Amino acid sequence: MASTLNVTPAGASTVLSVGLTNTNVTITALTPVRSYYITNTGNNPVLVNCDPLRQPTAIFPTTTAVTGSVNTTTGGTNLIGVSSTASLTALQAITIAGNATSQGGLSNGVYFIINPNAGPNSITVANSAANAALGTAVTLTTATVTNVTFTVGGPQNGLVLGSQDDLVFNLPAVLAAQTPGAVYTAYFSLISNSAVQNNVFITPIQAS
Repeated sequence: MASTLNVTPAGASTVLSVGLTNTNVTITALTPVRSYYITNTGNNPVLVNCDPLRQPTAIFPTTTAVTGSVNTTTGGTNLIGVSSTASLTALQAITIAGNATSQGGLSNGVYFIINPNAGPNSITVANSAANAALGTAVTLTTATVTNVTFTVGGPQNGLVLGSQDDLVFNLPAVLAAQTPGAVYTAYFSLISNSAVQNNVFITPIQAS
């Protein structure tokens, strides 16, 4: 589903229903709106992800990067044993590195977490946000994995909003500094891991 939102200084909140299917959003903002809230009022997490083709630069707040080790993979259940699951959430992007030989069938690259608590210090991942929402895990084999790491957070093009969470989505400084009336367009998508629709509010913030 595609949605076009025209966000202006006088605009009120726009509400989107977000479920298992990507909702592609285009926001056209007129300065002096410098930023806007994206608020998830539903009971399930929602991934807010930049469009990598039209907007390849990260424009979300940078979070603290967390790195751990990958220790095992299990065939059948497709579990990945990691050093800790403390900082992991559903739908979150996770980068696997150091596995040039694809031990356990897990190649280097970016995945999306399906279940951050699939077992004791174990997770399941998908090869796309859409598959993570649907619960479709990558297929693994049973192996002891060495010298492989995972990283979540840091500079990124997407953030997971938990139930009742919001984020402030800021215009890039070069655009925010333009005179009132300058147009800024943001492209991103929203997806949840539940068929139950989550209401997500897009609210412009008037610059002071």
